[in-house]
Amino acid sequence: VPAVTDGSPAPSATPDPGKPTTVDTPSVQAAGPVPTVWSKARVVMTGPCFSTSATVDPSGGYHVVAGCGMGIRYASSKDGKTWRTTALPHPAHRTEIEPQIAVDGSTLYVAYTRQRQVEGGCGFDGMIDVGVYYRTRTLPNGRWSPPTRIGSLGDHLQSFRVVNGVIHETFATQHQEGPVWYGSLSGGTFRSIRIP
Repeated sequence: VPAVTDGSPAPSATPDPGKPTTVDTPSVQAAGPVPTVWSKARVVMTGPCFSTSATVDPSGGYHVVAGCGMGIRYASSKDGKTWRTTALPHPAHRTEIEPQIAVDGSTLYVAYTRQRQVEGGCGFDGMIDVGVYYRTRTLPNGRWSPPTRIGSLGDHLQSFRVVNGVIHETFATQHQEGPVWYGSLSGGTFRSIRIP
């Protein structure tokens, strides 16, 4: 039985069968009108783009990333109607895939897996994971930071979040065939734990 702090008696665990039982439930106020239907779809970016990830910052700005071609494309909008798109530069002979986006306060993060091409064959596409990288920018108009690697060569990003300046990720190893790990980066120190 929950504690009662307003001075009224606490309800008994077994109600009196001769009296009707009533339960007070707090009313919930909606923050504003709730739309009854979805809005129309809007084009954010075009072309061969995959693995889309999106977030909304504390001021209500929209942010979307996707793997497009060999690199990462980023789009932002203040109103969800007009979008500004930027291609993030990547090193020659490298592909950056499966980006994820997160916001922590006024800092926007984009993380992704970087790959390099080797000779393929027999069902192997020739793409080797060379680590998980991330970039940041200060909202609303900061420049993107240079990429920084998290963890080891061969890691492949699965999930990504940032809370109070601490980066949290899960990643796979050994060309995604190895175990899954949880990793965190705080104050320049990276720690990882294998997930059984």
